[in-house]
Amino acid sequence: MKIGKLFVVILDENKLLLDDFLFKCSNRLKPKFFSRESKMGFKETLLFIMNMVRKTLQVELNNFYENLLKTDETISKQAYCEARQKIDPKAFIELNDQTTKLFHENFDDLKLWNGYRLSAVDGSVLEIPDTKLLRETFGCSGNQNRMVARAKASCLFDVLNKIIIKSIIDRYPTPERESAKYLIDETIESGRKNDLILFDRRYPSAGFISYLHNCGIKFLIRSLKNHFSKVIEPGKEDQIVRISYNGATIRLRVVRILLPSGEVEILITNLLDKEYTIPIRPERSNKRIKRKVKGKYKTNHKRCL
Repeated sequence: MKIGKLFVVILDENKLLLDDFLFKCSNRLKPKFFSRESKMGFKETLLFIMNMVRKTLQVELNNFYENLLKTDETISKQAYCEARQKIDPKAFIELNDQTTKLFHENFDDLKLWNGYRLSAVDGSVLEIPDTKLLRETFGCSGNQNRMVARAKASCLFDVLNKIIIKSIIDRYPTPERESAKYLIDETIESGRKNDLILFDRRYPSAGFISYLHNCGIKFLIRSLKNHFSKVIEPGKEDQIVRISYNGATIRLRVVRILLPSGEVEILITNLLDKEYTIPIRPERSNKRIKRKVKGKYKTNHKRCL
């Protein structure tokens, strides 16, 4: 299905979901909410939130009723705020899940890498309004002089098609590996595709790799030099190693790639097939290369570790 037709299908399916009585019942915080007809019902409230407010709230409400609902009536911003607080946030998760599912199942020009849906997981710290409630809900960070509210965000992102598959906003102290496990569990529950997931250097550990292995997930993880140093042979560009966790042994492939900067990047993966090869690079030499570091030029030898 081409992108134009797919866009229309996604809009139609989301409209059907918004009109679904069961969807409303499962995404209102109390059974009595949105039980009567009103100017700002369940569907209208969701549509207004997704419409993205850019001007003042009252101006946006007036434009929403005039341009989208085609009526001269409107409501106050206080009435809207009351309606918004009656909706369970998981309604937006369900709408997003339906959108991504339709996209990955129906788009004719879906980009894959060797048959895999190439995705990546990463996390970030969010600055949120510094209120007592948000500090208690999400946690805070700072120093002995001042503590402010913070949250931790993480997402699973389809890097070739540029669409977020799953995401979560969690408590600030939540470890990034735990957030990644949640996203992967949610993806598996909703019917995962043939995924190859990329991870940065904060993620590798025997426990996390064992989790991915048990889930049947293909992965590629950037690694620090000291990770699994007892089993990785120094200087070897492409090797198979074995790590043990909870009595089980897992075979992994470790690849070293020389970057243009002269730095060696270490990658750990469970793609063991010989058909996946590393790029052929020029002969190693002791040719000196210069790179600029903080205003000065530092000389490195271009060689493998």
